[in-house]
Amino acid sequence: MTWAEIYGLLISLATIVICTTLHASMLQKIGDSCPESPNIFGIKRLMLLVIGLHMVEILIFAGAYWLSWEILGIGEIRGAFAGTAVDYVYFSLVCYTTIGFGDITPEGALRILAGLEGITGLVLITWSATFTFTFVIARREWHDFSKM
Repeated sequence: MTWAEIYGLLISLATIVICTTLHASMLQKIGDSCPESPNIFGIKRLMLLVIGLHMVEILIFAGAYWLSWEILGIGEIRGAFAGTAVDYVYFSLVCYTTIGFGDITPEGALRILAGLEGITGLVLITWSATFTFTFVIARREWHDFSKM
């Protein structure tokens, strides 16, 4: 294993720890701030907050790509990639949502970060879906929600 791969793995693990810790604490805060019997507006608020949380996590991973490539030089991103902030966010979004590579692909140690971002995104999106389901259904609000 090369130093670049070791750095890639360490950056990946640090980013995963940051995002999962953030996700856990924010879901706790979101759950605590919502009323016991949410109406349709409360559920919409919940969904917007959760989507916003995922966007923050995507930005954190985008920052990890920027750090890895621009500062540490441990890999490259090839294809339709000009190195703008939007490019980093787009690439992170594609990895996080496991849409897959198409017009932009990672090379070198950034492949480790990209692969682990896909796993992390899948887990965090599933966690959010479970949280939302539990928030709405387990609080016995489905009956009231379906009447709206």
